[in-house]
Amino acid sequence: MTGPNIWLGQYDGHAAATCCGAVLETAGALANDAAAHARWRELVLRMGAALGWPAPAPVIRGRTGVTILAFHAPLDQLMLATDINEWAWELACGVQAHAGLHTQHPHLPDFAAALAWFAGQAAQQANPPLLALAAAAREHQLPLLLDDTALSLGTGRGGRSWVLPDLPLVDSVPWSALAAVPAVMVSGTNG
Repeated sequence: MTGPNIWLGQYDGHAAATCCGAVLETAGALANDAAAHARWRELVLRMGAALGWPAPAPVIRGRTGVTILAFHAPLDQLMLATDINEWAWELACGVQAHAGLHTQHPHLPDFAAALAWFAGQAAQQANPPLLALAAAAREHQLPLLLDDTALSLGTGRGGRSWVLPDLPLVDSVPWSALAAVPAVMVSGTNG
């Protein structure tokens, strides 16, 4: 899971507008292992610092048999943050770590190999125009919605969307025409 969420929106002093990050739900024998959690936290902090990310602020929240591992990441690096979260947890648990759990990702035997892979991915995913628009949306107190293909600023009749390859410059956005309508979001796993 990535993006704004309850785990990152309420902890470590991050405002709701900056609560984006990666969340991993763990289960199994090491889900509640404090030593594995400490190793995961150290790896996430170290990788975030090496990539130049501001304060990942790792969050660990658990209950019997399940633990949530979350940390803040830049808006344009959320998919990469998900891979880093999985990699750090695998390594913390003593599992052969990969960049993500998918077979097309390489085996990362140590921190240096992981950093080289993740730094390359970060450069490919970097999107300075997106970050500039996100900062301007916060200034204008407008919601920003992002998916794999488009960015929306504002909501309802006061909203406007752009496809990701064609994001506008901050100065060309009609900020005074954008607005937010009240919204209620309901989510859950049972339908």
